[in-house]
Amino acid sequence: MELAKTIVLLLCLIGTAGGALGGFCIPPPRSAARTPRLATSVLTPTTPRPSLDWRARGAVTPIMFQGQIGSCWAISSVGAIEGLHKIQTGRLVRLSSQQIFDCSNKSMADSDLKAFDWVVRNGGVASEETYPYVGRVQDCKREKLHMISASIRRYKMDIRDELDLLVAVSYKPVSVRMWLDPPSFYNYTGGIFTGPCGKEAHGMLLVGYGALADGREYWILRNSYGVHWGDQGYFYVKRGAYHLPGLCGLAFLVAEPE
Repeated sequence: MELAKTIVLLLCLIGTAGGALGGFCIPPPRSAARTPRLATSVLTPTTPRPSLDWRARGAVTPIMFQGQIGSCWAISSVGAIEGLHKIQTGRLVRLSSQQIFDCSNKSMADSDLKAFDWVVRNGGVASEETYPYVGRVQDCKREKLHMISASIRRYKMDIRDELDLLVAVSYKPVSVRMWLDPPSFYNYTGGIFTGPCGKEAHGMLLVGYGALADGREYWILRNSYGVHWGDQGYFYVKRGAYHLPGLCGLAFLVAEPE
């Protein structure tokens, strides 16, 4: 197990100088915000069990468009906090990924870990209404640091493989990273993605899992390229490599807020 994960990490590190292991996102194609594409996927939130979909349980906020900045890690991390807050309080509140992007140290390698660490240290995060997303780099609005709409006590990192990840997402949505090939990723329009993988890291929110009638298993991920990308903004990924850290490192280096 550890040997397999070490090999995956070494492969991901090759050619990723400059911190691609962290929050460096694959920017969306410039057409993603304005060019609708018909999804070919047969997957829906009502796929027969065994399945779980946090969208159907009201714990997932709508798709965002990140724009041309590397904010995927902030959007996916705040999505995990939104889901946890909904489960704990019964209220779904859109939280500010822009605040996390602006106010945490964006140069740190493990940006999603930094996001959770910053929220813990700040005592929480503001709402999207209080600190709206603008899709560009700007200074931290320090006067809004105390305007808290949700908080977490801590975060943990003990996901080792897809089986662990399956257990984790059965309790709440989880922020993950995948190492992808940008052209193939851009051209995804639906169906179960099986590769190819690549060297570019990208953060997304894992919101569920399921299986088709023919036995093919999949994960459901919310991306941040807007609703005209993929399957109405979502990414369905092959599930089932339980002895490895998932397709394209999906189950590798996962942090869970608590």
